[in-house]
Amino acid sequence: MRILFINCVTKTDYTCSMPLGVAYLVGYLKDKLSKKIFVKAVSKQSIKEVKKIIINYKPDIIGLSVTSPGYDNAKLIAKIAKSINKNIIIIAGGPHFSLFQEQIDPIIDYATIGESEQTFYELLCHLFPDLTNDKPIKNIKNIDGLIYWKNNKQYTTNQREFIKNLDSISHPERRLLNPTNNTIFTSRGCPFNCVYCSSPIIWRRKFRAHSSNYILKEIKTLYKQKHSVQWFGDDLFIYKKDRIRELIVLLKKEKLLGKISFIALGRSEIIDKELIRLLKKLNVIVIHFGFETGNNEILQYAKNSKNINVKQNIIASNLCRKYGILVQGYIMIGFPQDTNETINETYEFAKKYSDTGGKPNIVMVFPKTKLSEDLKKTTGKDYADIHLNSLKLTFGGDMPITKETMICQNLTPNELEAHRKRFHEYGIMKMRLFYTKLLLKLIFSKGVFLNMYYIFNIIMTSIRNPRREFVSDTIMI
Repeated sequence: MRILFINCVTKTDYTCSMPLGVAYLVGYLKDKLSKKIFVKAVSKQSIKEVKKIIINYKPDIIGLSVTSPGYDNAKLIAKIAKSINKNIIIIAGGPHFSLFQEQIDPIIDYATIGESEQTFYELLCHLFPDLTNDKPIKNIKNIDGLIYWKNNKQYTTNQREFIKNLDSISHPERRLLNPTNNTIFTSRGCPFNCVYCSSPIIWRRKFRAHSSNYILKEIKTLYKQKHSVQWFGDDLFIYKKDRIRELIVLLKKEKLLGKISFIALGRSEIIDKELIRLLKKLNVIVIHFGFETGNNEILQYAKNSKNINVKQNIIASNLCRKYGILVQGYIMIGFPQDTNETINETYEFAKKYSDTGGKPNIVMVFPKTKLSEDLKKTTGKDYADIHLNSLKLTFGGDMPITKETMICQNLTPNELEAHRKRFHEYGIMKMRLFYTKLLLKLIFSKGVFLNMYYIFNIIMTSIRNPRREFVSDTIMI
């Protein structure tokens, strides 16, 4: 049995790093299957190169990792694979299928919805019963969280319940990831309900966390791979103070406290002095905040909460800076309520309270979000569908601003583009200053020599392979 995982990226994608979700999936299979199988992972922009890998590797199954920008490529890769060998089974997963369940092309045999470890495993055992000692599910409609085709008709099974104990999932199989991948997921889901965010749709506002011991093992694995800077990539690493306290104690016992620097995501209404002190002790050097806007009314709409305000964002930023933690603030412009005046407020806020700059995100609409439903009521348009079909939704790419795609009716496309350009021009200088501060933090730290090796490795990788394209070795699990 040979499985080939393909990250369906586009030519305009900023990075082609293999997603961590694939590594978790393979780690789960490794524990469950009773027979050994071969696995390979590829993340390349060139469809010709992907085709060559399919021909040479001869997979029985191709697993496609798909976000909305890469969906067209996913269909193309599936067609190429079927032309090479019509018996190749195509199984796709990723956030696209959780959001756009009605738009699955029949060239894709199966698609998993939401959390995929159990679904993929049960489907694999259904198709190949000899791979497991478990009793396979005979009727495919009893495999929850699955989209499949039968007699040219699409079927969707029941919603799958989430895995209750995240520690029961094996650690990710990092041999399938880019060597520069320094990401750790310490939790899944977010309890908040921002109007623009697809997380409440995919994770149903349920927050589940790994234990501190589980996280420690991941940290040690990355540290052995010379990653002295590690990135907590989940939505809310800071959500539970007790986990952070426990992790500090464990790292201290392992004599690693202070030798590893961390980057994390935050949310301003959670931040207080006690939490910031804990993060400082843990050696968190950068916190990312979704500040979004400098206008209070728009912020409360965007976050779908009256409990948050611009003042809290200011307090959170000031607290971080007081304790020497850099602030990376994400900004969005083009909300339905935005005007020239409100975007100017956001510009002034970002100048004062974010250590980074760059182009702000233009508000994009995803299906089933509150923003999408609100716009349907007020305009009669399905902007989620318009954006899916009209925009190049790429990580790091530019979103075209046109009359058709703008959800803000108070500005012209030229005005919104001018605002974006102004943010970008000022942001170039701020980003240079940010990286200078970050470099100084890493130089004047306990793990200075490992930090320098890490920085050198990142720089050389960026020169040799700026888009992080990757093909793993074939591994047996």
